[in-house]
Amino acid sequence: MTIDIGFSKIRDFEYIAKRIIENSNYHGVRPPVMTFTGTVKIHGCNLGICQKPDGRLIIQTRETIVNESNNFFGAYDFVQKNKEALEKIFDAVRKSYYPADYKDIYIFTEYFGQGIQRKVGVKHLERRAAILDIVIKDDEENKTKLGYKKLSNYHDLGNESVMFITQYPGFRQVVDFGASEEELRSVLQILQDYTYEVEKNCPVARFHLPNDFNEPLIGEGIVWQAIEGPENHLGLVFKVKGVKHVKVKEPKTPEELALMDASTAFATTALESGRLEQGIFKLQEKLLDPKDIKNTSVYVRWVVCDVTDELGDKIKELGLDARAVAVAVGKQAAVYFMNHVKQGDQSDAD
Repeated sequence: MTIDIGFSKIRDFEYIAKRIIENSNYHGVRPPVMTFTGTVKIHGCNLGICQKPDGRLIIQTRETIVNESNNFFGAYDFVQKNKEALEKIFDAVRKSYYPADYKDIYIFTEYFGQGIQRKVGVKHLERRAAILDIVIKDDEENKTKLGYKKLSNYHDLGNESVMFITQYPGFRQVVDFGASEEELRSVLQILQDYTYEVEKNCPVARFHLPNDFNEPLIGEGIVWQAIEGPENHLGLVFKVKGVKHVKVKEPKTPEELALMDASTAFATTALESGRLEQGIFKLQEKLLDPKDIKNTSVYVRWVVCDVTDELGDKIKELGLDARAVAVAVGKQAAVYFMNHVKQGDQSDAD
């Protein structure tokens, strides 16, 4: 069985702003003023639960189908344990969106807690899921996303282990995309300040832990979704990550890059922080051993694709050779993975 609908990748603020401004200029209109609501970006793994019209549940990560034999970080057991709450939500959605009785419905969540991700505040929590969105598959080409505003209709149907992201503390920000570059940079700074607060003290971890819990609770970032503005932009999302999780720092100028090997420098910057570790996690999602040197090529390929997909526009903007960047990224990723395997071998020997 293969994955049908997956949860979309989320771009950053700069990418979204550029696209909105370019689209407005193309149509000869002023870029819009939009209101965004922010929800905490939880550091776990994306888990989707699909209910078929006959009631069957299909569980998936971004990379694979989860079942009894592939009980990804206990995800299969978790869904079975919370099946009653999930089915209540599915039933309510089917009643609200006729004729959804005959369609596949997806609940997309962030699955997080003990043993799933390290170095973050939510690692102290029992495993749980936060519902990010609910999607109805209308046909092979079209789907209906409920989005942020409609999730609150189902808040009372969850339980302690299955909550909605909209039940956690949130944020709100108005963005005028027609403002000057300096004003937009100021908006980005405000968004980064919000993110800094989340990173210092993760609101999701704090929500569940006792007030006297004093260990550091590192958060990841914030996902922003458009709730007011032009109809064709509603539901648009972007993310802002904290410096401990961001995959690329402020890019160097072309002049700075000219003083060194530009491709290698860019690759080093792109791979700082969480991207290399995320590649290890992706191997596990693919049911591949992250300690087996034979999986080096799979690991390197994912890291290279992730960099070129997310930072392709920046590579063009800096006038870099995409192939040279890919080679530089691949070399650094291969070294990281080989060191990761060696560390594993040493642990086994111990």
